[in-house]
Amino acid sequence: MAHILILGAGYGGLKAARDLAKTTPADTQIDLVDKNVLHVEKTALHMVAAGTAKPESVSFDVRDVIPSNVNFIQATVSKFDLENKKVSFSDHDDIEYDYVIVALGFRSEDFGLEGADEHALILQDLDTATEIYKTINKNVANYKTSQDPKDLSIAVCGAGFTGIEVLGELVDTVKILKAKYGVPEIKVTCLEMATRILPMFDEELSNYAVSYLEKNGIKLLTGAKIAKIEDGAVVYKDAEDAEHKVEVSTMMQSEQEISLISVPW
Repeated sequence: MAHILILGAGYGGLKAARDLAKTTPADTQIDLVDKNVLHVEKTALHMVAAGTAKPESVSFDVRDVIPSNVNFIQATVSKFDLENKKVSFSDHDDIEYDYVIVALGFRSEDFGLEGADEHALILQDLDTATEIYKTINKNVANYKTSQDPKDLSIAVCGAGFTGIEVLGELVDTVKILKAKYGVPEIKVTCLEMATRILPMFDEELSNYAVSYLEKNGIKLLTGAKIAKIEDGAVVYKDAEDAEHKVEVSTMMQSEQEISLISVPW
């Protein structure tokens, strides 16, 4: 009897578990391991961050969707021993395997940007997405007391897929919060080092996205290389290397590093 160990119950891990449950011999042991019981639809995190979706609408219990011949184990991976085909966990006994699929997902990456860890909110999981919206809501609500324009200023650092998705959702969010708290216009600024957004698409589509966002009050700063993030400001340099600041209370770093799914057979 073969023992297949799948590490990670994200999109890749779940897909592997469901497919292997159908195609492997009946006596195959399939263990699916994740530190969380909930599977979170990571491609929908931007909606939670903007407050346009509830956390429970983008997550579900892994055990409710896996086949009956897949065993779910909640545990946190701490060490690999590929030579002896064994995985160690911080909260579970070691597990030996015949085959292992490593699908542990992505991690956020600030690329060593000064001040990012201390002053920027990173979109990585359900908790961080929820925290981003709580912070935006808190700062806008605080404006009535503080009268600080920074409380009505949001910066999104990065105009990749995640950044653009967040900006699209914020179009509606800022209108709702403006009406809810009776405040002046809420400013949303996106800083992107590239000279245009969505460079993976043709220029016509990219221009359409720019037009839509700007028409809805989003300020796009392209060719803006972020130098550092301070408490209350994003510092960037333009094409002439001149330094500028965007003063904000809410700073979100939207770019992420995607880890590969590897299958050591």
